[in-house]
Amino acid sequence: SPGPHRRSEARPPAADTMTPRSPLGILCIGSGAGIASLLLLPLETLVPSTMPPLLLRSLALIQPALLVALALWVGARLGPRIGLGSPILTAHSLGQPVAPLLKARLPALVFATIAGSALLLIHAAIVTEPLRAINPALAAFEVPVLTRLLYGGIAEEIIVRWGLLTAIAFAVWRSAGRPDPLPDGIALVAIIAAAAIFAAGHLPILLAAGASPGAFIIGSVLIGNFLAGLLFGFLYCRHGIETAILAHGGCHVVATLIG
Repeated sequence: SPGPHRRSEARPPAADTMTPRSPLGILCIGSGAGIASLLLLPLETLVPSTMPPLLLRSLALIQPALLVALALWVGARLGPRIGLGSPILTAHSLGQPVAPLLKARLPALVFATIAGSALLLIHAAIVTEPLRAINPALAAFEVPVLTRLLYGGIAEEIIVRWGLLTAIAFAVWRSAGRPDPLPDGIALVAIIAAAAIFAAGHLPILLAAGASPGAFIIGSVLIGNFLAGLLFGFLYCRHGIETAILAHGGCHVVATLIG
């Protein structure tokens, strides 16, 4: 069932609370670290520019920082109204034990990490390497592991799942008459829609990386990211944002170690 996690697992604190210990405070710190990790990207190898590399990298932070800020607000504002949120961080902020919550989510977390790692390794073999052959500049461009872990694992999950998926689910839920609890069908629609948008969002970068990547590579990128979006979307709706973040980050760690 793709439906939301049980609301009774941890009672959320007041909506305006954002201390470092609060769920929103922790998510702000984590996503902020993800944005900052983009400074490690050697963008100057892909984008010829006369400006200093640090300035180029700093300017590239503006758009993702705005998206993260908006997503944090959307998830914190709308998520609790439809049963989507951060049960583990909420329990932690209330001083409740988190070990039972982590144990209950461990099988799903392990499965998603393994499946996601496989998707990343396949992506590297059939997309990344051919693109490097098309565009020699990509051979000198390597995304640091820390950026994959912090931005990919945390910031992307905040933007796509905590923000976008929540907004879609809330809109469909409201148009359906605000049923309580959130029906599995509405959660599934939001998961699929967010995964499709997540996949399509990779096209501009793909087209910029290769002059003519070809239909096979374009299709592979869309399908691979769509499947990943389904995977992490299910984790968010069923187990909370923390499980999606841990699985996404874990995929990058495992794929890097294997690759």
